[in-house]
Amino acid sequence: MKPQFLHFYQQQTRTLNLNFLLFSPETDHDPNRRYPLVLFLHGAGERGEELERLLDHSIPDIIEQQKREPFFLLAPQCPNDSYWILHRESLTRLLDEFLGSYPVDRSRIYLTGVSMGAETSWLLALQNPDLFAAFVPVCGRGPWWADFPNVAGELNRLPIWAFHGDADTIMPVQHSRALVARVNDCGGSARYTEYEGVDHDSWNRAFKEDEMYDWLFQQRR
Repeated sequence: MKPQFLHFYQQQTRTLNLNFLLFSPETDHDPNRRYPLVLFLHGAGERGEELERLLDHSIPDIIEQQKREPFFLLAPQCPNDSYWILHRESLTRLLDEFLGSYPVDRSRIYLTGVSMGAETSWLLALQNPDLFAAFVPVCGRGPWWADFPNVAGELNRLPIWAFHGDADTIMPVQHSRALVARVNDCGGSARYTEYEGVDHDSWNRAFKEDEMYDWLFQQRR
């Protein structure tokens, strides 16, 4: 049998497309000053094409903190009938583009998310452990399917503070308990706050916690 000398060529083009809200520091921009960045991933209820839906909860509470320190808040929106986990590349590219275009203090990039957004935030943190200065997941589950139990050690140097309600009927509280325990078993020092009698809307309390913001903005890479 004679060998065949062949060639395969395939050109692929992917379009990455995400709407997002951006809140900039409410201050005159000093060209030499760099500002912290908070990347926020919303839950399933805010999916769609109307960015105003992202203002229903959480974001107003985060923005209120600009009174204590100016920072950027970057809040992308997941498309209708989709899941953040399917848009990891878009999120990464959006963040890269933002960091290259805005005066961000790269030692102070903070990651947070609620519910569906918290799940993908766990994965982003796991894949970029040296990018984020701190991580605040709220009422989310983790990427167990991504071999999390065996790779959780990647997060043992990342400051984490997780929140969950113990009466959550949508995302059972056992997820956050197990995630935090696994990180700490691997040498981490993740903090955890559990709200007694609170259902899935634990973000209504988490993003009003003054102590959390004091802790968050102290973290640096």
